[in-house]
Amino acid sequence: MRKALQWLSLPIAASLSGCPDYSVTRLAEMETFNQLDGNLSVDFVWVMDNSGTMSEEQASVVSGLEVFIDVLESFGADWQVGVITTDAESDTAGQIIGSVLTPLESDVETAFAAALDVGSDGAITEAGLEAMRLATTEPLRSGANAGLLRDTSDLAVVVVSDEDDQSNLATTEYVAHLDALKGAGHARVSAIVGDLPAGCATPYAAADPGQRYRDVVDATSGYADTICRRDFSDTMEALALNGLGLTDTFYLAQVPEPPSIEVAVAGIKIYQRPQNGWQYDPGANAIVFDGYAIPGPGAQVVVTYFAWTGTSLETTDEESTGDTADEAEADDAP
Repeated sequence: MRKALQWLSLPIAASLSGCPDYSVTRLAEMETFNQLDGNLSVDFVWVMDNSGTMSEEQASVVSGLEVFIDVLESFGADWQVGVITTDAESDTAGQIIGSVLTPLESDVETAFAAALDVGSDGAITEAGLEAMRLATTEPLRSGANAGLLRDTSDLAVVVVSDEDDQSNLATTEYVAHLDALKGAGHARVSAIVGDLPAGCATPYAAADPGQRYRDVVDATSGYADTICRRDFSDTMEALALNGLGLTDTFYLAQVPEPPSIEVAVAGIKIYQRPQNGWQYDPGANAIVFDGYAIPGPGAQVVVTYFAWTGTSLETTDEESTGDTADEAEADDAP
């Protein structure tokens, strides 16, 4: 919701001959947003590529686990995670590595990192979507993976791979499986894979385009990012937020004067700062929150600022003479 009040209007005359005049108006803007409802109870299924080219990428993901866990803990989330691999051909396809991990572990970050160390001797045919399906259906669901899915929790699937999915079923069938499993909107797939349309290559990683994964991401309102990066801190924060069904970014309708921006969440002023505050992203024209300042489920966000808008005052030749055609005919009448 957006409200605008006229604050100041100034006519500005063009200094060059032939250029029109403009009326520039400074508006006081107020935009109101509501954070997504979210669900602070979430079960993560982490699908890690264990093929022969993934050792560096696995290490990069592990380095960002502290950020991932900190975001979940900042909301007091009731979360748990099970790690599987993209190998859907082995006898243990879809079976979680170790056990279901929860924040009650004495050192959940260390246990999570150990589970993600899946090695690199898995099948060269990466099939993360099929592995996910196997992990969440019988006989594994009530067998080796018992306790991974809870009735009242959302499901967040995270795939990390440098190859596209090579599962046998159409992507729409995997989306239908998730909808049947948790209900529409309560199961999201996120993917850290190769960029579209041609993949990516950096000093840190190389990957083919992850088209099938990204199709499922789009269909389930998940989060997608490139695997070809060195620092996964922002990525891990986004994965945690998406798992909770929340966002840290709110897009403005007008371009503001940055110094004039003020932000409040649930009626409380939030300060502009890079940690546990908000920042303005001019490229996205958005307010981006960090850490403990990220609004909780359903919270109201109010952003006020000043913005400028211009209107041309250029007149037509007819208007500039002061006579319309009808007035000219009247003047010529006897």
